[in-house]
Amino acid sequence: MSIRNTLVSFRIKVIIILLLNFALTSASFAEDAKEEKIRESYDIGKSGLNRITMLPYKIVSVVGDNSQYKLQSDKDGSSIYIMPIAKSNQIIELSIRSDIGEIKDLELKVVSGRGRTIKLEATKKLDLALEQKREIKQMISSMQKKERGGYRVRKLNRNIANNYNLKIMQKALYRYKDLRGAVLEVTPSRSSSKSMILPSDVNEEMFAKLFSGTVATHINKDSSNKALMVFVVTSIADKHRDKR
Repeated sequence: MSIRNTLVSFRIKVIIILLLNFALTSASFAEDAKEEKIRESYDIGKSGLNRITMLPYKIVSVVGDNSQYKLQSDKDGSSIYIMPIAKSNQIIELSIRSDIGEIKDLELKVVSGRGRTIKLEATKKLDLALEQKREIKQMISSMQKKERGGYRVRKLNRNIANNYNLKIMQKALYRYKDLRGAVLEVTPSRSSSKSMILPSDVNEEMFAKLFSGTVATHINKDSSNKALMVFVVTSIADKHRDKR
């Protein structure tokens, strides 16, 4: 092989190497830009608690420099609360993971003023049927524990008419999206039982029939069998309307 051909071959190899390096560098820059784009920025108040949610999902872990903030959370994982220790205009970096495995990287700028509410939007979605089952289960759990969580809750003391010779009082109404949750306190009717003990045939189906669009019912029985709490979840989707 002549010296000229050797030089040409060498130059081609150099050009190929340079092109490969450029492609790898460009890909790295593109990846960095992508990472930069998915980092979400919010302002948080210096004074008071800043609430962060990713409903209907739970926040199961928070990673960050805990010398910059104090952290609290709801028992059910529906919300976390950040109180900044960092000075105004400083940035707090957090990585938050939900119970469906989605991770949100946040930049929180500390500003003067009261705490704020940040509602994160989940980009990862569950199957709709599975998601609704999770939402129903979570609503029943919150009603049992008397937790407000991320729901709109209204206290009530409403008598519900029935044909079961039971005294049924609705004590609270929970609202979330298309779901409605009724908290019922059930005791024997004074006219139906001298012993004031609930009949043995009380079942979930009886209470499900009190409302239209019922999707779930759960009963917590009192050990004395003199009272029970019933939790009924209905859906107003597809034009179902409950009777409340």
